[in-house]
Amino acid sequence: MVPTEPLYRIADVDASDLSAYADGIDRLQNETLDGFIIRNVLNREQLDKIIEAHDKLGPETKYVSDTGMVFFPVPFSKVDQTVEGSAQELEKYFLNYEEIWKNFPTQFGVDFEGIVQGVLTKIAGGRKVETPIGINNVGKYSTAGLKHLIPDEGLFKAHCGNLFHKEFPTFYTHMNQISTVENQMSYFVMIEPSKAGGELTLYDVLWTDAEIRMKGDVVLKGKNGELYDLEGPKKVRQQMLAPGPGDMIVFSGGRIWHRVEMVRHTRRLTCGGFVSLSKDDTKLYTWS
Repeated sequence: MVPTEPLYRIADVDASDLSAYADGIDRLQNETLDGFIIRNVLNREQLDKIIEAHDKLGPETKYVSDTGMVFFPVPFSKVDQTVEGSAQELEKYFLNYEEIWKNFPTQFGVDFEGIVQGVLTKIAGGRKVETPIGINNVGKYSTAGLKHLIPDEGLFKAHCGNLFHKEFPTFYTHMNQISTVENQMSYFVMIEPSKAGGELTLYDVLWTDAEIRMKGDVVLKGKNGELYDLEGPKKVRQQMLAPGPGDMIVFSGGRIWHRVEMVRHTRRLTCGGFVSLSKDDTKLYTWS
């Protein structure tokens, strides 16, 4: 039997061996590559420190969604739904995000922002990697978010980054002024994988194929009315990625429809967000 070619082009490489991918971000943008699994971005000691500090966080610092996800800090998606476009309220959140990440190396014992941005610098094509400044030049975006998926409850429903532009207009209106958010990229570091489930599933459906997610979140509607049933008897082709502890995935999450499968038995803990280019193409932003 002839082996089936992978659906997407995913480079699997160690964090210490990225010299061949100095133009990696450009390759994601020009679609000659679809993603990376970068191994060993964090070591066991660093992972244990993050897990310990995460588990000490008080419930008042987190946001629990109705899809079995627990976020720290409160995600921009929730903020966007509650501030009602108030610049004053947004500034409070950006100041809070800035304070959280200023204190993160001390509170968590790991400079996550510095480590991740350092790795991304190796594939950024000479661009500086940083966290964008908040609205009205106040505070900063959260460079990443810790996401805890609850066993037998937690999943990420099918989505792609381009879908969020209309869902969360307050944040994306601002981001679009400073960054190219169309076909933004996604990234996350696996802190603690679940014993079963929790894979990242990439579907053979792009944003250019379908822009509408139907009720139930498992059927996509194409521009000519065609339906893509992600769970039906005639399943859409898919590719699953399952990074190990300390590994980072960076992929074209803006244009590729994807989801995270239901976690089983134990939780899944990751830390990540989005990656996008500055408008002048001199910087790479990490934000969440």
